[in-house]
Order: sequence, then structure tokens, then C-alpha cells
Amino acid sequence: DIVAPAYWFIQPNGTVVSRDEPEVVAQMRAWGLRVMPMVQKYSWYDRMHPWIADPAARARTADQLAALVMNNGYDGLHIDIENINDDDGGYLTAFIDQLLERLRPQGRSLSIALPARTQAQAQWYRAFDYAAIAQRVDLVVVMAYDYGYAAGRPAPIAPLPWVREVLAYSQTYIPNTKLLLGIPFYGYDWNVTRGGLARYIGVNEIVGKAGERGYDPAAGAAWLQYTAGRERHMVWYENWQSVEAKFNLVVEADVQGWAAWRLGYEDPAVWNLITPRR
Repeated sequence: DIVAPAYWFIQPNGTVVSRDEPEVVAQMRAWGLRVMPMVQKYSWYDRMHPWIADPAARARTADQLAALVMNNGYDGLHIDIENINDDDGGYLTAFIDQLLERLRPQGRSLSIALPARTQAQAQWYRAFDYAAIAQRVDLVVVMAYDYGYAAGRPAPIAPLPWVREVLAYSQTYIPNTKLLLGIPFYGYDWNVTRGGLARYIGVNEIVGKAGERGYDPAAGAAWLQYTAGRERHMVWYENWQSVEAKFNLVVEADVQGWAAWRLGYEDPAVWNLITPRR
């Protein structure tokens, strides 16, 4: 099992900011987990273009990340670089090559999270070349969530029919032995009276709210409707039932496994679905 704590952040100039937590890492290792810190970036799209388009700047970033891996004894790193320009996709693939040149000789692993696509959405997120990236890295997490998203109308975050389509499309380009289905552990709370962005919410907060709740078996998603003051809210979230349905998809598709975002937001009953290892 692997845990990918969000420790490293690339600034627009390519400098890596590190927020390691040695005591937390020590506990994860004591549990027998492989630790591969997550690499994210501070800014989006055009602000990251000068860095990602510059081979020398990317090399300096790769040097910093490789040093962090080796100096701290990590098992590798996990890339979560989202929201880049479509035309910068080749630079991302080249950055992966630069990282691998530094990590593979040292026996370290490299994984990546990719945005979800279906056949009907094949032109979405064109910066991410599924086939080229999968050929290079050790594991690929396809983030099959945010179908219902914060800026949109209330909807299930990862409805089963859509997740099936995401898996089928992913398997066209990514070997099953490398493919992990990304599963959401969180929910969104939409204020349907006032509108605006939905609020990111954990199951522990949802459980304590009074209101009408249910489970949509077709979507494989849990929901809650409640009123705060005079404002109506709609919540879509993942509970143990919805997560179990996605676990079943992993088995049916015969892919390598699953990954979840993010720990601490989940229904505690999810862990009863997994054979204890400690």
C-alpha cells in the first residue's frame, strides 16, 4: 500500500516548497506503508508555462525533487500537476522523463494522477497524453470524480455509469497492471437557494446534519437535503455503499487497484470493506 501526502509544491519559477512532516512519515512507515509524497503546483495555466516550457528550469526542479526523495528515504513521488495549457502537454511528458532519469537508477517509483476522460470527452484535458505517460510511469491514478463539481449544478461526484465509461476509456491507453481507479472520499454541499460554489465537505460533517437523506443506487451515490436558516442545501457525497460499488468496478475491470482522495474525509465504514493488514 502507498500513501501520497501533499508535501511538495512547485512555484511558478520552478522552486519546490517542501512541507514534510517527519513524525507523520515515521508513523506511516511503522505501519508498513510506502511513502511517495505528492508533487503539486501553486498556479494554473499561463503562470506555469514559462517554467514547464524551459528544459533547464524543469531540470532544476527535477534535481530538487530527486534530492528530497533520496535525502528523506522516500519510496518515490506522486505527480499531481493539473490545470496546465493543452499545448504544454509535451513539456509535462518531458518533465516525467527528467524525473525518471534521476529516480529509476536509485530504485525509486513514479506515479501520476490524471484527469478523467470518456470516449465522448476525448478532447478534454489534451495536455495529458494517457498512452505516452502510462508507458513511462509505474502507476497511473485516473481521477474518476468531480462529475458533479463545485462550480456546477448539484450532481453526484462520481456516478457509476460515468465511472464505467472512464474506466473503459482509460483501459484503451493504460495497461491494467498500471491503472488505479481514483475514488472520491469527499462530498460537495451546494447552497441551492443562494447559488455560488459548492463547499468541499467530509462525511464526518455530513453525518451530524439533520435533513432528508438517501442513496441513489443507479448513480451509486449518497445524498442529503437540509435547510440552514431559510436556505436549502443539496449534498452529494460518498458513503460506504458508494465506495463499495466502485471497489466492485475495480474487480470487474481487473485493473491494478484503486486510490482515494482524500484521507480524513471518508466514511469510517469504508475501512470495514478492506481486509485489515494491521
